[in-house]
Amino acid sequence: MEKFYLFAILLASMIVLQLITSSTQRYLTSKYTQKLYLVMSVSLYDKLLLTNYEYISAYHSEDITNYFKTELQMISKNIMVIFPSFIFNLSRFIGAFVFLFVIDPIFAVIFVGLGTLLLILARLFKSPLKKLNIKFLESVHEKEAHLNETFSHLDIIKTYSDKYSKQVMVNKSEQVYQQSLRKEKYTVFTQLGIQTFYGFGYLFSIVFGAYRITTGNISVGDLTALVQLVQNIQTPFKNVSGLITQYVELSSALTRLDPILKLEADLPQTKLDGFDNLELKNVSFSYDEKTLVLNNLNLRIEPNNVIYLNTPSGSGKTTLFRILLGLYKTEGIFLTYNTLDYPYYEVNQSLTAYVPQASFLFKGSILDNLTLGNPYQQKEIIEATKAAEIYETIMSLDNGFDTILQEDGKGLSQGQAQRIAIARALLKNTPILILDEIGASLDYETETKVYENLKGLNKTLLIASHKPLTIPYDKKIDL
Repeated sequence: MEKFYLFAILLASMIVLQLITSSTQRYLTSKYTQKLYLVMSVSLYDKLLLTNYEYISAYHSEDITNYFKTELQMISKNIMVIFPSFIFNLSRFIGAFVFLFVIDPIFAVIFVGLGTLLLILARLFKSPLKKLNIKFLESVHEKEAHLNETFSHLDIIKTYSDKYSKQVMVNKSEQVYQQSLRKEKYTVFTQLGIQTFYGFGYLFSIVFGAYRITTGNISVGDLTALVQLVQNIQTPFKNVSGLITQYVELSSALTRLDPILKLEADLPQTKLDGFDNLELKNVSFSYDEKTLVLNNLNLRIEPNNVIYLNTPSGSGKTTLFRILLGLYKTEGIFLTYNTLDYPYYEVNQSLTAYVPQASFLFKGSILDNLTLGNPYQQKEIIEATKAAEIYETIMSLDNGFDTILQEDGKGLSQGQAQRIAIARALLKNTPILILDEIGASLDYETETKVYENLKGLNKTLLIASHKPLTIPYDKKIDL
């Protein structure tokens, strides 16, 4: 009776240990998968922020978002599946092979050879499966891009017709379905081939073992042991071969990420607190190496000047601004400060701030939208918002600077959102302020006040406007 209780306790202990081990394994796998994803996400985010704008802008924004949602998730998940599984199965194989080799060396070598052949055959399936997986990922990205574009411009879709958008969504979803189906069919076919080979190997072990009994090389007891050991050798081979799907997913995701990881980074920046002269000499620029957007442009920019760019659509104004902001790079830009010459694209970030025609505000507080995480003093924030003629409006809100804005600044008028963007640019406190059609969202009186306030800050103002400026200017340029 005592033995019964002992065995019962041992059995219960083993069951509890298995449950604890299984639960711990699942928890640790989940924990380190998410940790790996977190580290890779932050690393990729930093990489993209430091990447040359000219190269990164060639990618659809939703494609970049999907790298975080799909590729990085796939990489982190499969790394945590493949490597622990490979190590476990390798150790299991080595142990079983040693015992099998002791019983029958010839059988052990032949069987390991068959297992190696299985791995080689499994690898042959890799290339076609990888291509199918990449096509599947591309179809998912295209569908996600359409969803993003639709709900980012829902007002336009609903104003005109949603039939076209619906049909595109149906087509994109069908493409995802078809690509997924092709991938799954090939995966099933691959697994069937591996399972068939696995069954053949098991049959071979019995037949070959029986033959070895007839020749007197092994006993029936040895054959029983052989069959058990074969299972312990075959299972690691089977499991490793079965990882082909996870490996292909990992490889496909890395292949998709590879081009973006190789993009050229921006030049390191040196901070300047001013400039004496900025000159563009015979600057030309083309996006396609065929059509010149800027053609031999000459422009001299001096401190505290107001430069008015009278710019019809398609004149190259946006391109000029992007060149001055360092987003696109070209030759012919010369900068001097304190009698020293500086490479412009190594100092431009500390010299320029920009207010686009369509102001960008994200979901969050007004204060967060103004500071973007920078530790500005309260006095600086108040001065900037007053100069942008938005301080009184902010203070009239129930929560003031802590008022939460919705995506794209919903809840504010376009003029209010534009003035918050102006205040944000002023907080950067750069000697050059680039203003792109900011008067389009402001009434005449507010526009005049804002321009007068900005002119009084002793900054160089580059103002693009279709209509006449409401303040005096030092230079007018017709692009």
